[in-house]
Amino acid sequence: MKKTIAVLALTLVVFGQAFAQVSTDRAPDSPPVVQGEVSAFDDPPFAYGFNLQSYSFQAIPDNTFSGVNNLFSYSNSLGLFAGDMGPDGRYFAADYNSASLYEVDFSGNTLVYVAPITGITPGETITGMTYHRPSGTMYFSTTSISASTLYSINLETGVLSPIGQITNCPAAIDLAINEAGRLFTVDILNDNFVEINPATGAGTIVGPLGFGANFAQSMDFDDNTGELYWAAYGAAGQIRIIDTSTGGSVVVAASWPEYGGLSIYSDPEPPAVPIGYLAILVFVLLTGGFVWWRFRRLGARA
Repeated sequence: MKKTIAVLALTLVVFGQAFAQVSTDRAPDSPPVVQGEVSAFDDPPFAYGFNLQSYSFQAIPDNTFSGVNNLFSYSNSLGLFAGDMGPDGRYFAADYNSASLYEVDFSGNTLVYVAPITGITPGETITGMTYHRPSGTMYFSTTSISASTLYSINLETGVLSPIGQITNCPAAIDLAINEAGRLFTVDILNDNFVEINPATGAGTIVGPLGFGANFAQSMDFDDNTGELYWAAYGAAGQIRIIDTSTGGSVVVAASWPEYGGLSIYSDPEPPAVPIGYLAILVFVLLTGGFVWWRFRRLGARA
């Protein structure tokens, strides 16, 4: 009986260690969005972004884009046209005026300076950022209104790594990428919707926007539904949903400010395989089988 107890104890230790060492987070190639300091909400808001007219960072409660909450105000010297939620639920923004990278401190409701943004193509200025969770890449765009460039950005140092010129798109004004890796922009010069090859920067015109876009624009995918929301600005601001197969769009909210850094919160995916729970199941089955076999032997001897 002592041997039986010893074997059971050893089995428990082995499976306990296996369970402790196996992560039940989403697959390693899809970095998790950990809420952490993202917000104090029990349920996170639908989206975040910068109201460029009131100089405030806002939480958008739902997809009707009404009842917006101001989280904090910031200096009117900042041109925060580009931003997105990156790894671990951290929100990053780029200042057009000083070419600087900032991070939102949700616990203190303020902006924290990160680093200067370096490596911008001469003659071009900052226009867009978008984060691709499966690859862990924050894409970045600049334009001179006659040519545009695609990069990736190091979120700790602000250093840009050029990917290539965004062809067929002289004025890429923002970026949005979905979980499948399809990357899009709005060409504010020709009012075209353009798909970008994220590996080369090559642009393909999808179709006309049917909207006279001027000044700052912002886009982001709702990864829960696949819809692409566009904070459009022309004579006035609107929220639209773009048809990524045609470039056409429909209005969601007709009265909206000039907006930058629209970032829609996406729920973390469940673990691909709950290995920890499988370890427990295997442990229970092996333990039960061993106990049954042991008592059967003892019964046979009696």
